[in-house]
Amino acid sequence: MNKCLFGLSGAFLAAVLLASVLTGRTEGTLPAFLGEKTGPRIFKAASEVFDSLSEDQRKIALHEYSSEERFNWHFIPRDRKGIPLKDLNESQRQKVKGLLSASLSETGARKAQEVMSLEDILREMEGPERKFPRDPFLYHVSFFAKPSKEGRWGWRLEGHHLSFNFTLKGEEVLSSTPAFYGANPAIVREGSKKGLRVLGPLEDVARDLVTSLDADQSKACKGEEGGAVPEEVPGTEKPRYSGPYPAGVGAEKLTVAQKKVLQKLIHEYTQNLPQELAEAYDKENGENLQDVHFAWRGGVKPYEPHSYLVHGPAFVINYTNTQNNAAHVHSCLRRLKGEFGLEGN
Repeated sequence: MNKCLFGLSGAFLAAVLLASVLTGRTEGTLPAFLGEKTGPRIFKAASEVFDSLSEDQRKIALHEYSSEERFNWHFIPRDRKGIPLKDLNESQRQKVKGLLSASLSETGARKAQEVMSLEDILREMEGPERKFPRDPFLYHVSFFAKPSKEGRWGWRLEGHHLSFNFTLKGEEVLSSTPAFYGANPAIVREGSKKGLRVLGPLEDVARDLVTSLDADQSKACKGEEGGAVPEEVPGTEKPRYSGPYPAGVGAEKLTVAQKKVLQKLIHEYTQNLPQELAEAYDKENGENLQDVHFAWRGGVKPYEPHSYLVHGPAFVINYTNTQNNAAHVHSCLRRLKGEFGLEGN
């Protein structure tokens, strides 16, 4: 097995250890409370990474802020821009770890490490005839302008089943999404990590909600498609999410207990962000989850292909688990305004 992302022996061990230390476009901004504390941390950590790069490495990692590459995000195995972690030395990887820690919550950073660790498991499962390289070092770091206290800039970490996109103006966070996590295998079925479910709560909490619905609620939630599974997580390689927005069941139709489960589900996504960024979603939605909708497609039993979508006035959550007998998860949190620092819808 390869060394893990940050040079410890074993990718999964690194994930466990890291959990103890990681806590026509017009430019616009999001509310100021989104980045009051996180922004300076990200700026400092990003500057340390950028300053550690050699001239040749910067040529690979650095793009213009105006570059269309800034919006070219995806979660599939493919060729990518940016400098891969495997081309960085140990000191530089430690600095990337610091940047990831500054940009995400401890929970979010731990999940990211665990997603990377699954690449080692996939490599063993698929064997030498595998179609794609499986390497926990094959995650790329990109900068969109040099980190600066004066102007706009951004940074991205991306590879198979991970995509984190941050846009800042100096030390002010303008956008912290799209934030994508995937897991394959969604459950490790053999070996020393048997039973590991990196994103298990995303499935379990949503299933708790959909199976609690009465007949009328369930009919609305599953829609006219009668439970058919929709397409893959949409909106990749785009600066804005443009749909779908299935009506599903509105929060106003849920009981108090069901609303608490829906709040818990949303929190499973927002808790990956630093506290002050996550709190923005809570403030926007409030206890009554005004205009928030939950839609489910597919089966409701474990290992039946399924997907769901949660959307409100300011955000959308997409989740699919349809491949490998419903053991291959894709999940994404997006804001509907201001992503990548862009103004408007």
